[in-house]
Amino acid sequence: MNSTRRVARSGWPWAALAFGVSMLVLVATRAAAAPDRPALAYWAFNCFTTCGDANFQPEAVGVSAASMSSSFDPDAGVNESGTTLNSIPPYEARSSLTLRTGTGGSNNGRNLTWRVNTTGYTFISLSFAARRSAAGFNSNQFQYTLDGSSFVDFGAPFDAGSGFAVVAFDLRHVKGLNNNPNAGFRIVFNGGSTTDAGEFTLIDNLQVSGK
Repeated sequence: MNSTRRVARSGWPWAALAFGVSMLVLVATRAAAAPDRPALAYWAFNCFTTCGDANFQPEAVGVSAASMSSSFDPDAGVNESGTTLNSIPPYEARSSLTLRTGTGGSNNGRNLTWRVNTTGYTFISLSFAARRSAAGFNSNQFQYTLDGSSFVDFGAPFDAGSGFAVVAFDLRHVKGLNNNPNAGFRIVFNGGSTTDAGEFTLIDNLQVSGK
């Protein structure tokens, strides 16, 4: 059963969704910090300036081999500020990965891809904090791969919204991701401005966890 969760920091209609919110917060908290689900890989994206591939390097807290790449056009802009949502101590809230729409919306259809060796682990889950500017990417498809090359859509496209919130994907029912040295994940971004190259979507504190 596919499961996607987005946990907002504020703004929920509490009277109608109190129970649902409590369950979503639990899911996000477990993905971020539960001791029985170690971080196989974690990216804090804490470089503010033009960083080259520095922001794509996983943090040392991860227990598995991992890598990340992007098909976006090179961007000389400064990264936007990050958040503490979904972070792993001692990594602080500095910057976030800033994915801009590009000239004429050139980055629509481009992707962020990361690979994580899940050998020895099951119950794979994934989470990150995200938000977008007013005309940033608003239709973003999460995908996974079992062989390192063919990607499969998981769930419906998500919209990060205007305020940082945790987006989580429960992949425990995708058995092929268990104990898999070729496991990988991707977000294909769409719905961004075609007239303002500076519009953006932010990704921060990206975790892949297992058991």
